[in-house]
Amino acid sequence: MRDGHGRREKREQEDVRKASAAKQVRTRQTLATIRLLGEDAKVQFGAATTTISKGSQTVASGSTWGEAFKAACENVGRSEEHTSELQSH
Repeated sequence: MRDGHGRREKREQEDVRKASAAKQVRTRQTLATIRLLGEDAKVQFGAATTTISKGSQTVASGSTWGEAFKAACENVGRSEEHTSELQSH
């Protein structure tokens, strides 16, 4: 009986550790997004989709944060190119 309790405690501790690690990863992902887009950037981690927004505007989304972040980088790059083109005319 004692061994079953010990195994359950170990599983619970492992679950807490994994949840903490996942939270740290999401914090780093959110900080990377803010560095890219600015202070008003937000990351919403959904069950099926991660959405990156700036202010009230959705910048990108994807099935993972990596896909959403890649799309956000591409969108920022296109936006900067477009602004540069407008300024040169």
